[in-house]
Amino acid sequence: MTKYVDLDRYLGKWHEVARIPNPFQPESHVGGSDSYEKLPDGSLQVIYGWHEKSLAAPAQKMVGKIRVVDPSHVRMKVQFFWPFEADYWVVELADDYSYTVVGYPDRSMAWVMSRSPVMDEPLYQGILTRLKAQGYPIEKLVRVPQPADAPVQTAPIQTAPVQTAPATTQP
Repeated sequence: MTKYVDLDRYLGKWHEVARIPNPFQPESHVGGSDSYEKLPDGSLQVIYGWHEKSLAAPAQKMVGKIRVVDPSHVRMKVQFFWPFEADYWVVELADDYSYTVVGYPDRSMAWVMSRSPVMDEPLYQGILTRLKAQGYPIEKLVRVPQPADAPVQTAPIQTAPVQTAPATTQP
């Protein structure tokens, strides 16, 4: 599991490369992305955008809130529907914040996200290998089609020294 997340660098748009389908994100959701913004109270707003069944379909969105539950910012809670919260754990994060993997502690859900709508296949296969080693059912992951003209988001540049946090146990 990632040891620390710099929330300022985590902000911006992430494209869904793959996910384990769930009741709120079935396989029919294509072109999925999450956009994160910092709120005044220190929490994050997340806007999940997608198209239903076809990239040509109208864009849809849901707005949620993420609150940090540990000092490393690795374990968070996401809420799209009050009063229900779900775990949001950053399982893996590239040093340059170009991709992230988010999962659940029970391994029932996972998302592979990238700043780019397309991920290099060897990188993706390496992520799958690491997820499998952590007990995630990678056979349930589905690739998420993305529009060819989807913008690439660069990660915000680190402006302060990285803080170290106590090591956490594996999820």
